[in-house]
Amino acid sequence: MIPVLTVRETLLCSAQMRLPVSWSNKDKVDHVDAAIAALGLESVRHSRIGNILERGISGGQRKRVNIGIELAAATLSVFLGEPTSGLDAVFPII
Repeated sequence: MIPVLTVRETLLCSAQMRLPVSWSNKDKVDHVDAAIAALGLESVRHSRIGNILERGISGGQRKRVNIGIELAAATLSVFLGEPTSGLDAVFPII
């Protein structure tokens, strides 16, 4: 993930590059916003990802953003190996 991008920008970038061109820009934005809501990332949607030098979102939020990158591509199936390891108990199961 690019540390200077926000959560929403990261997911939008994934959607713009990976969704079919037949999807309108509004459809892509709506799809990303739905993924953000499904992953419980609304409170940090405008926060930068960050890195070691620049503080950003938490480790659990970073894991959810990684899942969101794949959800933003509207794949038919996503196989995750222990996606909730290390996440807090508030993580919504989707």
